[in-house]
Amino acid sequence: MPQRIAFVLALVGWLLLPASSHADHPADGPQVVHVGALSPSVVVVELIERTVDPRPQIPYEPQPGDEIRQGDRELLGYIDGEMTMVRTGRKVFRNIDGRDRAIGTLSGDGKWLSRSSPITGQRITETTLLEPKAYRVGPAGEVERPHPIAVAVKAKPFETGGGNHPRQITLYLTLAEPMSIGHEYQIDFVGINTRDASHAFTYDSAELRSPAIHASHVGHRPDDPYKRALLSQWTGTGGGFDFSFVDMFELIDEDGRVVFASPVSLVRPADELENLHRKNVFRTDVYELDYSAFDTPGTYRIHVPGVGTSHPIVIDDDVWTEAFRVSLSGLTNHRSGIALPPRIAGYDRPRPMHADDGVKVFQGDVTIFNGESGTMSKSLMRLTNGGTDATGLVEVEGAWGGYMDAGDWDRRSQHLHPTQLLIESYRGNPEFFATLALNVPDEELDNGVPDLIDEILWNVEFFQRLQRDDGGVRGGIESTAHPQNGETSWQESLMLGAFRAEPITSQRFAAAAAATADVLRPFDEAHAEALLADAIRAFDWATDDTDAKLREITSLPGDREPTFDKLRQSYRDAAELAAVELYRATGEQRFHAAFQELTRLTDDNLKATFAYATLPDDLADADLKQAAIDAVVAEADKTLAFGRGNTIGVSHRVPTMPMMGFVGYFTTPESVIGPTLTRAHHLTGDDRYLAAAIRATSYGIGINPTGMTMTTGLGHAWPVEPLHIDSMRLAAPPPPGITVYGTHDPARAPNYIKRWTLPNTIPAWRDWPIAECYFDVGNWVEMNEYTVHQTIGPTANYFAHLASRDQTQPSQ
Repeated sequence: MPQRIAFVLALVGWLLLPASSHADHPADGPQVVHVGALSPSVVVVELIERTVDPRPQIPYEPQPGDEIRQGDRELLGYIDGEMTMVRTGRKVFRNIDGRDRAIGTLSGDGKWLSRSSPITGQRITETTLLEPKAYRVGPAGEVERPHPIAVAVKAKPFETGGGNHPRQITLYLTLAEPMSIGHEYQIDFVGINTRDASHAFTYDSAELRSPAIHASHVGHRPDDPYKRALLSQWTGTGGGFDFSFVDMFELIDEDGRVVFASPVSLVRPADELENLHRKNVFRTDVYELDYSAFDTPGTYRIHVPGVGTSHPIVIDDDVWTEAFRVSLSGLTNHRSGIALPPRIAGYDRPRPMHADDGVKVFQGDVTIFNGESGTMSKSLMRLTNGGTDATGLVEVEGAWGGYMDAGDWDRRSQHLHPTQLLIESYRGNPEFFATLALNVPDEELDNGVPDLIDEILWNVEFFQRLQRDDGGVRGGIESTAHPQNGETSWQESLMLGAFRAEPITSQRFAAAAAATADVLRPFDEAHAEALLADAIRAFDWATDDTDAKLREITSLPGDREPTFDKLRQSYRDAAELAAVELYRATGEQRFHAAFQELTRLTDDNLKATFAYATLPDDLADADLKQAAIDAVVAEADKTLAFGRGNTIGVSHRVPTMPMMGFVGYFTTPESVIGPTLTRAHHLTGDDRYLAAAIRATSYGIGINPTGMTMTTGLGHAWPVEPLHIDSMRLAAPPPPGITVYGTHDPARAPNYIKRWTLPNTIPAWRDWPIAECYFDVGNWVEMNEYTVHQTIGPTANYFAHLASRDQTQPSQ
């Protein structure tokens, strides 16, 4: 209580001081980055508080007195051709100015030092942030500008820094008198320690960008049947903002001329619940700005008179093609076993985990269905007698390549899912993709194979190298733990193990290899036939005594206990797809019979159902093909209906799906459960499905209150700190094409986030609307991690359909 009284007295004393004495303006104070408006009477000021000073990994040069403190956990490693035990968390302490300070974390081989990036700059004077007397706003020519009559604020952390993150702070200053168009105004920060004491701006709603207008960063094709932006603003401590005074909006061209105008309509009030778990995710009134009828190519901005403009919006035939290029590069940037140049990754990325560099992969005694890194660690420890005897290890030759995943670098057979989606994309319009130039590595340029098929082959050939002589395919590769703190993928010191072959992975490979052979055949028949032969070998191995092989999985040790029934269901899904793909590639009736025996034509396995629905008529059973088409369309109708029940058009066919991370609920079109709208549009040509599919991309392409897309390198702004370990270690921007899990219900945030990150929010984290609850903080795994099969691949597939529909020649 005495501290509270002292604080109140200090605040009262501060307010009685002359305005010129209220606050210093240090060179490292919070910086104004943008000024806009919500109305003629409400100014919006966006600031950045503090900054991160990036510190890349450097070679470790020991100095006398350095102390290396190691964690308690030991893991099985493999360094310089030798099996060894590696301690976790090898921190280096150095005496600096008489104190022992941690200067970084060592890689497993002790050669590289990863340093924390310090946070610099002063915190904002938060005690006066909401005080109107801390500001003066008025015409620039006045000697004494008036105080605003009300202040609202919201603040959220971004970039990693423990509990010490930088913050994005937005101020809403309500003026006593409305501003006049074309007049210059000045904001004086008399009681806030901003870097600059004042900021001048000209109020012109046709020139000032407003954060209240949420528009596409990708743009639109002229023939897109759905073109829409949203108007809304949650002002933090001030709650939702009332835009009922707005009645019209305009599109203005690059010369400022009005080319289209239409009424603004309320799409959902703040108190109306949505079908997203019976919540209102915006917590403010949301208005719709619909310009679907406008189709003239060019660059435009949305102008809401009195409010402001959007960022530039391009209408052009190639906008979805460019979005696809960016998104697909997310897969390229997660290739293992190949070096990537700056034109692809944005920095020189050395080759990780390649056999020619001395990296070895050893055979484990468990499958991917028994667990992940912890299970592989125990497996290899068993095989090495507790890490003391390597004679029990068997090396798997040629085990390199595939796609790495986010922060753990595993390469598992789930990663064949995005490959299968890319094959779907290619088949949707072969003429378009056969000539489409993509950002692939040098060795794949001008090789006579379409770039998209090169990307498909990279992953399929990895699992082809994991195939055993008997036809069975290993489930992938995993380290003995998630990456060591302080290491990049090309510095991996932990031992790598290959999962055992099992029928499910074998059928996943059979499907992907057969489908790849089918699209590759016109360009390289010999290569295609070799792939097809291996696909048949995998199918035959998996179908031989399947139940016994599945039951064996249930008896293996691991962190998971898979049941036979669940394994049998997963096998059936994989085998059904493999059968139809092998039938398409070979025309052999035995595969058709296998599909007919396995298929249920239900929502359980739409990949296989869609594959049959797109079979050539001379191969398909007419009645069965029609039933497959009907099944896909029925699921698309469910998805379409769900999308109508929420403001942002989140669309999927499972209404009970939890609104949380790990699924890309908002950021990945139709999330992780697979596309239906684009498939239905491909099968029917019905614009209802096309419009709904475009709507389903809304949040991810920037039509959201965060002001950014959810894919790195896409649009005007994107996440700067996805959980991409390699770029983090190098203090480099993340590579393009990463679609993060994204928006999260704050009520579901993990406890470590509630303790260390969310206390820095204004208002309290519990009060943030879900639609705006994206914090660009890398250590929030559920929000800023991603996978190649859950977010990147499905997003690329969606953009591929929107780009290639009804087009014959892509732009290069």
